[in-house]
Amino acid sequence: SQLQHDGAVQTELAIEALLRGDNPYVVDYGFTHLKDVPFFLDIPNPALPHYVYLPANFLLPLPLHVISKKILGFFDLRLIYLLWFALWYWAIIRVSQTERQKYLLLVVTIFNPMFQFYFIQGSQNDIPIIAGLWWIFILFQQKRPWLAAFLWGLVCATKHTGPVITPLVFLALLQLWGDWFRTTKWLVVAVLCGLIFVGPFLMWDFGAFWQDTVSYVTGGTKSAYPVCGVSLAALLQRSGLVSKTTAATIPRYTLPIVILVFLFLCKRQYGKSD
Repeated sequence: SQLQHDGAVQTELAIEALLRGDNPYVVDYGFTHLKDVPFFLDIPNPALPHYVYLPANFLLPLPLHVISKKILGFFDLRLIYLLWFALWYWAIIRVSQTERQKYLLLVVTIFNPMFQFYFIQGSQNDIPIIAGLWWIFILFQQKRPWLAAFLWGLVCATKHTGPVITPLVFLALLQLWGDWFRTTKWLVVAVLCGLIFVGPFLMWDFGAFWQDTVSYVTGGTKSAYPVCGVSLAALLQRSGLVSKTTAATIPRYTLPIVILVFLFLCKRQYGKSD
């Protein structure tokens, strides 16, 4: 079904594996019903031997999984995304200064049809990152920076998107506080909070964790994730400049470009006073 995303199904299976006492980063999902979920390319799903997401992605829904199974007899990961969705909606309502601003924000974010499809499909696991980003700045306004640090560490332990944009969050706080030591201390606390969720799996099997969450998406495994979508790697591949169609092209060709652009944007953001 087009309304069933393989990532959502795999996360539900990862929760069940952990409840059995198995390491979700060691489990071979090729022996589960994940193999029957359609993959968007005409190749075997390369995710079957790998769980790419970070631990909080399956740890946060775990209590709701247990409760839902006992009460309803089933669990759907979109239930937890719906809760994050509600937190995001609440954040938008809180920060909106006028009715017009509120409706405009809701239209371009939550009620955006392009976003809604992926939410219904269950593939929108960036919702914790987006909602968390809104809420940490609300917490800063309420003068609760350490609660914000815990929240950011938590959401960064769900998916790679969080750690990637953390330097921009750091710069935003540096501009807000104007204090390198205080901002760095906040970042260290956030990292330590994230390690609460990631640390046990690093110690359980570091090799399996690294292979699934890093090597798999950077072309370091036999079944690396293929280059696709609208990305720099995809543009290089389609132009003929890069012949390989796996993520192995990322560290060699695109990563240096991305890092340079990212540093330029960080410098530009830090140079702005507004």
